[in-house]
Amino acid sequence: MMATKKVESGADLRVIELPRLYEAADVLTRSFLANPNFVDLFLDEEARARALPHVQRACLRDALGMGRVYAASRGDALVGVAAWLPPGGFPLSPR
Repeated sequence: MMATKKVESGADLRVIELPRLYEAADVLTRSFLANPNFVDLFLDEEARARALPHVQRACLRDALGMGRVYAASRGDALVGVAAWLPPGGFPLSPR
């Protein structure tokens, strides 16, 4: 795991690992609830709110296995997440 790095916003930036996957997926879910692509895919807001955590966890699992998942945190709370896949990292696993 990389050392924590302080960024301009005052948040700490670090690589996260599997134990924080659900928390990271929750951050991404909140970020993408109103995203036009997901709104078009899941027209019903309740269905979208139920489906997105599963979608985000699946994507993060692949990113953890093939690349890196970075998170910004303030204290113990994650406030931002970015997942990076290497070239050839698509398509994502069927899981």
